[in-house]
Amino acid sequence: MKEAYAKGTIDLVAPRLLEYETLNALRFHPIVKLTSEQIVSALTMLRQLEIMIEPSMTAWQRAVGMALSLEISIYDAVYLGLAEAFGARLVTSDRRLSEKLSGTNRRHLVLLKELRL
Repeated sequence: MKEAYAKGTIDLVAPRLLEYETLNALRFHPIVKLTSEQIVSALTMLRQLEIMIEPSMTAWQRAVGMALSLEISIYDAVYLGLAEAFGARLVTSDRRLSEKLSGTNRRHLVLLKELRL
């Protein structure tokens, strides 16, 4: 996916929340133990991609509405709402989220293992 983004084949967008989630995943990785410097370096590389946006209040309102109506987390709803707003797809490995969605909401989601670039 990074190669496709670098070539301009695809666009990537994510809420700033991605920074926290990525660094937390690196911090608690069950096999690889990274140093503080390595984790901060990963943040630097992530920021260099320039894909982070701050959702507007309208986007937040939509995300909260989706979270309540679809019975999903606010975290997932923010990502899904951005995908909807940009006419894009949320790429995820979260099978449970995928199973909860149907119809219009499901068309904005693709499981990572099914992604074809």
